[in-house]
Amino acid sequence: MTLTWRVLVLIAAVHLAVILGAGSVMLLNARRAVAVEITAARDSAVVLIRDLVRRRADDPARLITDLRGGIVQPRHVRIRFVPADGLSPVDLPTPHGDAEPVPGWFLDWVSPVIATAVLPVTAANGVPRGQIEVVATPEDEAREVWEDARALFLVWIAATILLLPMLALLVGRALAPLSRLEHRLSRMQSGDYARAAAATESPDLRAIGARIDQLAATLRTSEEERRILARQLLDLRDAERKSLARELHDELGPCLFSLSVMADQLRTDPERAAARAGDIDMLVSRIRVTNRRILDTLRPATVGNLPLGDVLTDLVGAFQDAHPGTRFLLDVPAGLLGTSEIVDMTLYRILQEALTNALRHGKAREIRIRLSEAAQGFLQMEVADNGEGLSPCWSKGRGLLGMRERIAALNGSLALTAPASGTGAVLTATVMRE
Repeated sequence: MTLTWRVLVLIAAVHLAVILGAGSVMLLNARRAVAVEITAARDSAVVLIRDLVRRRADDPARLITDLRGGIVQPRHVRIRFVPADGLSPVDLPTPHGDAEPVPGWFLDWVSPVIATAVLPVTAANGVPRGQIEVVATPEDEAREVWEDARALFLVWIAATILLLPMLALLVGRALAPLSRLEHRLSRMQSGDYARAAAATESPDLRAIGARIDQLAATLRTSEEERRILARQLLDLRDAERKSLARELHDELGPCLFSLSVMADQLRTDPERAAARAGDIDMLVSRIRVTNRRILDTLRPATVGNLPLGDVLTDLVGAFQDAHPGTRFLLDVPAGLLGTSEIVDMTLYRILQEALTNALRHGKAREIRIRLSEAAQGFLQMEVADNGEGLSPCWSKGRGLLGMRERIAALNGSLALTAPASGTGAVLTATVMRE
């Protein structure tokens, strides 16, 4: 059921509850009012008839004539004379006429139980002449209540018939901006992030439209960043492949060619085998070093074989050996729990890139590395140096893009900031430990 129909059904239900409540109150009041009215009519008729009986008790025929002509028949009673000699009772005519009948269930509901008043008719000599019965009849009063209730119900139906279409029109106009917001979301789903949702006439929905526009702006920015990152990552992978191909070609190619030449010389000049053996051993060592460097570039041997703390210690030790003039301070918690291999590899690469940037670009003389347990199952690594810091026109290079890609894969975050002192830079990486 649509929201419009829900509103209409709710309002109709409220109207129905109100009319039922009002009708119930009216019926309860009507029951009491009918009882008071009929009782009063019966008592009034008894007073009039008692006075007439005192004057005409000796002559029943005259009494009946006077009852018919001298007393106006009350609306809510029926008068009957029952002779004592066994003759047929005489009913006085009623003024009710041919009125519209009242439904039986309604009459039973509003009709009170009122006793019939009986007035004995006795002559002056004490001879009984009969009796007069005054019977309460609630039909007239019940008919008035029924007509009022029916008129009220018809007015309610007419008002509801007029109100519901007006409410449907009003609610439809009030909810029309929702259709525009839905259309706006559909456009966003198809990639159209133009701002348009906030321009709605409804004050209640204007804030939602503004939020949708903010979401569109965020999605547009994220989409642009994703495209730029995807392009830069493709460039980065191509550059890595070129670098690897160049290293294989420049390093291993000449070595392999030299080995081939030396092997041919061994076949043609066996007397110089001892000298060639030393050259071959030197080339093999060179190939081994190059192979180790390439393998470490592709995948460090320590990752997956040693705990994370030892992996980082080994990496920092390699940098310390290569840069003896720089001071490296590594702080790793002693009771660090085991981490997955993907986490170890990510933190290894991030630290490797951070140290390279601090030495190459920052000219750092001291680098502090701190690994700690963060809240909710996260690990945080902070790399701070005392180098030249971030230049005003610095931009994200391939190294940062690579780190950001690795961090995003682990639902983490990466931040590169300048310390309050303005000297050096601080790289903070947070990753899930699982």
